[in-house]
Amino acid sequence: MKPSPFQILKYLPKTNCKECGFETCLALATHIFAYGPASLKKCPHISKETIDSISNLFTERDESKSGTMIELWHEFRKKLSQIDFKNFEGKEGIYFKDGKLAFKFLSQEVTVDKNDINIEGEEASEHTKILIFYYLQCYPKLGGSQEFWDYKSFYSKLKVRDVKQEEFEVKIQTHVGNNLGALRTALIKLGAEDFSDYRDVYDLSMIVNIFPCIPLLVLYRQGEEDFPPFCKIMFDKGCNLCFDSEGLEYLADYFVEKIIENLEKKEGV
Repeated sequence: MKPSPFQILKYLPKTNCKECGFETCLALATHIFAYGPASLKKCPHISKETIDSISNLFTERDESKSGTMIELWHEFRKKLSQIDFKNFEGKEGIYFKDGKLAFKFLSQEVTVDKNDINIEGEEASEHTKILIFYYLQCYPKLGGSQEFWDYKSFYSKLKVRDVKQEEFEVKIQTHVGNNLGALRTALIKLGAEDFSDYRDVYDLSMIVNIFPCIPLLVLYRQGEEDFPPFCKIMFDKGCNLCFDSEGLEYLADYFVEKIIENLEKKEGV
């Protein structure tokens, strides 16, 4: 089997310098885990010996099993051809376009046929396509209950977590600060609407559908003199049916990147 992100992390500098384009060395390790040792070139601070050591961890895996996300997607593409699209007829948020299954992923249109998954306006990564495939498999079980759980509630019991906030929540705080109006505008562009249940505690409470029947809740409190801004993202419990903790974290990172893209467009960056 290929190494886990934490095994890869042992070989990385662990300085979180961001020169590779990722926020942390663990984020880079997760990318290497997904896309293979070719991604090692993104880190400017590791030696050829280290690259060889990490690469050897991949070459020692069971070659009968898939390694990278690209390889995994080739397997999932075969399974995609077996999905009966007729089962989605009349389902909430699902429609057909030019003979393809279609629905919204945040504010972008996804189209699915027997051979591929495409996202309007972007070249979808294999990781994203696999995420969407899992969603399609679980859709019949979903109800969009709007019963929200903290990210830690989904995390594997094997991974002990005692943190007040996740990195993706802190990332939003860093980009937003007290500019609540900018955050609201960025979320509206993703299809978000006000959600009143938490307005007595937070300055912003908005709900956005990641996929049909999978809402996500964004809570944000502006900073005051002695208290910094605070962000909390809550996930519909239906995510537990579709995604493991790694998939959910990838989904959260994807969502936050879309928010930041919209914030930067507003700022003219």
